[in-house]
Amino acid sequence: MPLPRFTPEEWIETAIHEGVTHATVVPTMLARIVQLMESDPNARVPTLRHLAYGGARMHTSVLERALHLMPETDFVNAYGLTETSSTVALLSPDDHRLALHSDEPLLKNRLASVGRPVPGIQIPRSSTSKATRVAANEPGEILIRGEQVSGDYVGTDSKVDADGWLSQRATAAGSTSTATCSAKVAADDTIIRGGENIGPAEVEDALLQHDAISTAAVVGLPDSGMGREDRRHDHTAPPASTPSTSSTYAKWVSHPAGLPEDA
Repeated sequence: MPLPRFTPEEWIETAIHEGVTHATVVPTMLARIVQLMESDPNARVPTLRHLAYGGARMHTSVLERALHLMPETDFVNAYGLTETSSTVALLSPDDHRLALHSDEPLLKNRLASVGRPVPGIQIPRSSTSKATRVAANEPGEILIRGEQVSGDYVGTDSKVDADGWLSQRATAAGSTSTATCSAKVAADDTIIRGGENIGPAEVEDALLQHDAISTAAVVGLPDSGMGREDRRHDHTAPPASTPSTSSTYAKWVSHPAGLPEDA
């Protein structure tokens, strides 16, 4: 049941009125739904049994809040590309619940992963090149192979190599012994500031743990002294629990993200 224009209020109202049991959202939609649910205890969809999300990176802090707000709903992360005829990996409802309630770092990190390859798809340990494999949890590139993978574009050469592998070159990835794959951050997004690599997603995750921030984005801008300087853009969630300033946010980020306070 498509909506002509998304608002969290209309989404919840429609889901309640129609008795919706299954829904699909992108991360921005879920973040706004979560924000509304946290501010209004009546904003609940008791019939919702299955919620799939995808289309962009999901911030772990938002996902954890959503899981607590909708404990009876089965969450599924569907990861895929246009070139792979959509979904190539899934993070199951059981994976979500196990990760949410586990104190084991390896299991808890599943919420930041895209799950396991679907049948018929091969996703080996991420590699820095087609000839090299990296250790578990080390960054590299995602390689995908399967009957549904197509890298053909009009007027260009195929993006699939002779062995059938499609390289998702823009994405740094990691695999764990649990056989899940993490699509963490686009390699081109890394901010190199004074020789230090800063992952925008890590800073965004730290910002989103602050009660006063509902959405956040971090980008790199040219800087004559540091090479690249990170700049954050955030949206505060009214009413904020405490008055905050840019310096407050910088100190907040520096501890969880392990960054210098002037970052």
